[in-house]
Amino acid sequence: MALPYTAIALASFLVGLLLGLLRYANPYILPWFMIAVAVVASVHGLPWGLLVSALAAAVLPLFPHFSGVALALLLLSALLAHQVGEGLRRAHRRAQSLARVERLLALALEALPQAEDRESLLQSLPERLAALGVGGHVGVWAPGDEGFRLLAAKPFLGVDRIPGTGVVGRAFREGRPVHIPDVRKEPSYIAPPGQEALSELALPLLERGEVVAVLNLERQKPFLPEEVEGLSRFAQAVSLQLSRLADLQERRLLAELSERMASAHTTEEAAEGALALLAASLGLEFGTLWEARGARMQALAYHGVREASLLRVLEEGLAFGVGPAWRVYETGSPLFTARYAEESQGVPALQALDWRTLAALPVPSPGAPRSRRVLVLGQREARTWRRAEVDLLLSACRILGLGLERLTEKARHQAVNRLFLDLLEKPLEALYPEVLEVAVRHVPGAEAGSLLVLEGGVYRFRAAVGYDLEGLKGVTFGLEAQLLWYGRSREEALRGEPRILSATERPIAEISHRTAPPEVMDRAGRATEIRANLCLPIPHRG
Repeated sequence: MALPYTAIALASFLVGLLLGLLRYANPYILPWFMIAVAVVASVHGLPWGLLVSALAAAVLPLFPHFSGVALALLLLSALLAHQVGEGLRRAHRRAQSLARVERLLALALEALPQAEDRESLLQSLPERLAALGVGGHVGVWAPGDEGFRLLAAKPFLGVDRIPGTGVVGRAFREGRPVHIPDVRKEPSYIAPPGQEALSELALPLLERGEVVAVLNLERQKPFLPEEVEGLSRFAQAVSLQLSRLADLQERRLLAELSERMASAHTTEEAAEGALALLAASLGLEFGTLWEARGARMQALAYHGVREASLLRVLEEGLAFGVGPAWRVYETGSPLFTARYAEESQGVPALQALDWRTLAALPVPSPGAPRSRRVLVLGQREARTWRRAEVDLLLSACRILGLGLERLTEKARHQAVNRLFLDLLEKPLEALYPEVLEVAVRHVPGAEAGSLLVLEGGVYRFRAAVGYDLEGLKGVTFGLEAQLLWYGRSREEALRGEPRILSATERPIAEISHRTAPPEVMDRAGRATEIRANLCLPIPHRG
């Protein structure tokens, strides 16, 4: 490229010499020498321009009308041409650099849709952008326990965790690109071991509007403003792709979960399938679906639990108030934590094993004011819960709740149908215990129950679950005592209107003592332990 300009400079110089030999005056010769000097200085630099100026200055005195002003003009030509040429060369290098950056970013953008999941996408970024971090490194950092953990880097870094006080942490907290032109002037800069850098650029990567990782570039030369702008737009494209992958994962998982709910035949089968699917999809180690049954939480199903102490907890259930599942049951709000060992309401057996990450979510039941099922998932290592994961689990719980309610209703109908079939083969008196067991099993939260039958004008206990039936057999109720316990009118009883009584509203034990001997009702009927009661009259022939 410099050869044509060299030829122009040589031709201009020779024209000047020719005019001198033809005895033209200096004003005709000097412009050609100035052109030669300017071309050489702009293309090859100031030293070569000065050399040509000196050569022209040595020739000019040989010709008529020589003046010292000519020497000044030659030097001025060399200086001005050098400055113009230097600016053009700098602009050319900048354009080449930007074209290279645009080419690399275009290739990286084309590769984004090829990633099948967020992990592979994030881990591929340093390799694709390594050329932009020559003399430094490119890394992707994700939030972790007390700082950030390295997901991928190019070249290899001698550290896999950094505190959250550096430039990466600042970009994560502010949610915007952070460019440090000179890291030597940045107090919060964290130097990677064995590497020296002059400039750092930290770019937050978002998923559904939440910062989930930081793309960090460090190198030994400053980032051009156009490079910062281009890389910032590239980070935005990565963020859009992360959100797209999160949506795709959620749709796939919810579709598969719906299929498993539809194909399950029992609530236990549905719960086991849901736990296995959710744990595998989110990379979690264990899961349990708890169901509140009275004063205890019972495990409807579990996945990934192998420790003897935890298996014993699953078998015995959770006493009231023990574990975050009860907190979720009472508040109806999900709980996500990466510090489970520090929870004041944790399960001691689980905390003793130093499990850290846990999520507990209510599984809603359609039409119910409170969910009696709680989904619990977790793992040993600390883990930051992303908004996309929270949204996914909330959606999964809604589908799980619908599926379980369908299966529960199906089980109720099957139980009632079996009772009708048994009526054809057994006397009514023999079905009293079976009827009561089905009722206790299918009434949410029920732990115990009793069935009284009107015989000879008085009510007698004919079946009991959770109570001492033998101790209650001698107890009889008249109609007035039964209505006192029922707490409503005779007309409502004849219509079979159900009544719910809570100890927070009326003293259940005192009412029970007014209908039968207190010592019998407290011992055999456990009246002092009852906190809520459902009474359902069964009218027959008026």
